[in-house]
Amino acid sequence: MFALLRERPALRRFFAAFFQSQVGTGAAYVALLLVAYDRLHSGWAIALVLLGEFLPGIVLSPLFGSLADRISRRRLAVCADLIRAICFVAIAIVPSFAATVAFALLAGVGTALFRPAINAALPGMVPPERRSQLTAMFYASINTGLMLGPAIAAVLLLITTAPAVLVLNAATFVVSAILLGGVELGPSPEAAIEADATGMKSLPSSVWADTRAGARAALALPGVPVLMIVGALVVLTGAMFNVIAPLLATGPLHAGGSGYSVLMALYGLGMVAGSWTNARAGSDIDGLRRRWLFGIALSGVAMAVAALAPDLPLALVAFTFIGLGENLLVGPEMRLMQEMVSERLLGRVFGLKDVLENIAFVAAFLGAGALLGFAGVRAVFVGAGLVTVALAAVGAVAFRTRRVAATPTGQPALEAGE
Repeated sequence: MFALLRERPALRRFFAAFFQSQVGTGAAYVALLLVAYDRLHSGWAIALVLLGEFLPGIVLSPLFGSLADRISRRRLAVCADLIRAICFVAIAIVPSFAATVAFALLAGVGTALFRPAINAALPGMVPPERRSQLTAMFYASINTGLMLGPAIAAVLLLITTAPAVLVLNAATFVVSAILLGGVELGPSPEAAIEADATGMKSLPSSVWADTRAGARAALALPGVPVLMIVGALVVLTGAMFNVIAPLLATGPLHAGGSGYSVLMALYGLGMVAGSWTNARAGSDIDGLRRRWLFGIALSGVAMAVAALAPDLPLALVAFTFIGLGENLLVGPEMRLMQEMVSERLLGRVFGLKDVLENIAFVAAFLGAGALLGFAGVRAVFVGAGLVTVALAAVGAVAFRTRRVAATPTGQPALEAGE
């Protein structure tokens, strides 16, 4: 897999930019929560800044996905990095809590702009037979960066302040913008639009019209709506796991803060291992479908085992397999999108996918407290695991795979399926 980096200098530049910004994001996550709590001294402080990461994506991801299908994805990614750099510097130097929330929301806008642009650009950066390797490296960079970031923040906070860590994170976004400015992120959408225009009566009159047309086209693609809905529901149960995990560790398992840290470290290790395993996924749609369903089922079973674990050692094993399962499913899920959807629609499809996933995160954060008050920690954890296993069964029955190609007019056309 590392042969990709040796063979392609552009990918070395891309992953240097992306990985160091992911490490900065992981460190800033810890620092941002500390800064927010210090400025309001309330649990609402943490909730509000966390919602700032997801709410912009709910509203804006379809529009940004449409932009990713119309203009340079490199330009969008660089713009998103610069927005986030400005926001984190502003959060560090402006002491008002209201400003903290406002700039956290604006940073979320930057993230909502970045994600569909990068996700849509990835398949065009390598030949089709190397896409699974590239996707595996992409998720391994995310998971490794976000795992290292909090550890680095813990060290930095011994010698400096949380606002200083936020400034360092802003610097990683500036570095990313500079490096990505020299990378061609897949084929130019402008060129594709110009080529398509010769066979079309007219292009959509506005970005909004393009967004609506893209949404209709995405919903008409066989298998894609089921893939997105099941995927979003899996994100919901996974987010519930992240909310409940510290309560399971410090409550029924009596592991304390240190035990929770070890549990999450093994969870992160499992995620990284799952990312590398996906490098061998290939491009066969039926094979990707099997991997996706297996990852969902494995994470669900492991959640149920963790919830029922009588002691810490069994929970440690279960958390490792939860992380492994989660990344065994996300890599094939992205690859299925890449294989089933034409390049001209990828930005809009990933934009819609981001909307559903952001809604799932918000629902998990808001619903966890009510469920815990009603059923208790172990019961909610078991329930999340069983629902995840059920989603694997639903996916096996409802998900039908087909490839989608672009016709000369740029409209989706079905090819022979698996």
